[in-house]
Amino acid sequence: MKKGMRTLLIIAALFAASTDVKGQVKGQADFKNSVKVTPLAFLKGQIAVVHYERAVYRNMTLGIGVAPIFFPPLLGAILYPIDQFNNGIAIDPEFRYYAKSDKVMDGFFFGAYSSNRFSSWESSGTLSSGFNTDPLNLSFRRSIFGLQAGTQKLLGDHFCIDFYGGMGMSFSQYKAYSAITNKLLEVQDASGLNLRLNVSIGYQF
Repeated sequence: MKKGMRTLLIIAALFAASTDVKGQVKGQADFKNSVKVTPLAFLKGQIAVVHYERAVYRNMTLGIGVAPIFFPPLLGAILYPIDQFNNGIAIDPEFRYYAKSDKVMDGFFFGAYSSNRFSSWESSGTLSSGFNTDPLNLSFRRSIFGLQAGTQKLLGDHFCIDFYGGMGMSFSQYKAYSAITNKLLEVQDASGLNLRLNVSIGYQF
């Protein structure tokens, strides 16, 4: 969770620094901000993801998506069964560079992204080794780093639709604690490729 807060502070500082940038945003100079919603996030345990994107310099933008995680993801295997889901949060910063022939936040783009998930739940008490123990408290962290491309198009004066996809490396860590003594019993790490494909709708201003 501390890493997630550091990410939020860094993004906020960059947004604040861009406030004084004048005359640097080409094309869509009047629209330096975009607020978007990704409605198809339930597969990751989220009702929706809210994104904020800001033009910071010429054809470059910074963005961040935030969503509370209300229930376990519907897709993706986990190492420990879920008896009762507790809570979680998703924090997804990204950087975009829009093609010079297109307007900022209106056209083809490519860039980099990071997707971070922090969640916890209660488990029935079987470690991945098969050893039965006390009921467990699980904490889960997943961080994804990758490249993406897509297009954001204005629909009328302000409304927009945003298609994007990409691929990255996923790094996950499970920590299993005794629900009675709170002692750390096991740590499991996992990694692999992650595909990214989504669509958002939003409003530029």
